[in-house]
Amino acid sequence: MFEIFKKRSSQKENYSQMMKEKSEELHADKKDQETKKEVTKDVVVAGKYDFKMIVEDVFTISGRGTVATGCVDRGTLKINDEVKIVSNRETKKAVVSGIEMFRKQANVAATGDDVGILLRGTSAKEVQKGDILIK
Repeated sequence: MFEIFKKRSSQKENYSQMMKEKSEELHADKKDQETKKEVTKDVVVAGKYDFKMIVEDVFTISGRGTVATGCVDRGTLKINDEVKIVSNRETKKAVVSGIEMFRKQANVAATGDDVGILLRGTSAKEVQKGDILIK
């Protein structure tokens, strides 16, 4: 009878040791994920950036490239500035090769302007409505 008790207690110890190891692995994975944290939409909404615009629509102009339209929420943007396109899928970088307001070329987009931003190095599939452009 004591042998059965010893076997059960050793099984419990093995089980508790196994659970501790799994718990430590899970905590290590969470720490790794926190250190690898990328820019996401939630972080962008709360963060402070030099420029922020939520994309309302996306167009492709043959011979020119991809145009993201929207209203500038914060800051200013100039031609040849590098922006990040933040989406639920991934974060990409692009260069602004043109800014247009009401069918007129502009050099700067400021807070409150409705603009179309010509993005170099992106396709229309990489940018969608609801994505956020930040600088």
